[in-house]
Order: sequence, then structure tokens, then C-alpha cells
Amino acid sequence: MKDLNENSKIKSYLGFSIKANKIVYGLDNILQYRKRIHLLVICSSAGKGLTKNLNLYAEQKEITLIETKDLAKLLSKENVKAVGLTDKNLAKAIIASEK
Repeated sequence: MKDLNENSKIKSYLGFSIKANKIVYGLDNILQYRKRIHLLVICSSAGKGLTKNLNLYAEQKEITLIETKDLAKLLSKENVKAVGLTDKNLAKAIIASEK
């Protein structure tokens, strides 16, 4: 699990994914999503059960999992603890800008 810094570039990429409707909110929606998810982002304040479930899911599906301090602030939405990105290029851009 990588740590995601609060970067304006990353916030922009997450904003693009929201506008393009290439984002899945919440654990249940991520687990039920039928298409490929390329990146998982989880908030560090998420509960142990959510973190454990997403770690297992990421390992099984071989998806990169990134942790951020305040995901709700990056997304400008309240009470968001986990999201999945379905766009491959946006996921690659976030991973590249995180390094």
C-alpha cells in the first residue's frame, strides 16, 4: 500500500475521473463492479474491516492500492472512505505523479 500526498495534480486527476464518470464510490460498489478497476484509493481513517477487505480485493485482482490522509477533501465530497478508478490512463497518471 502506497501513501498518497495531498497533491493538486492528483486532486485534478480525481476531478477528471469524477467528470468522466470513471470512478466507483464505496466498498460495496467496488466489490460489485463488473468491469476492470485500475486503481483503489482508500482513506487512512477508514475502519479496519474496510481496509482489510480492500487489501484482500486488491491482492486478488492485482490492483494498486493507495492510501491518502483525507480522501473526502481530495474529492470535495463528504464521508468518502474508498474509491476505485476505472480509467486506465487516469490511474497510471495518479500512480506516476505519486512517485
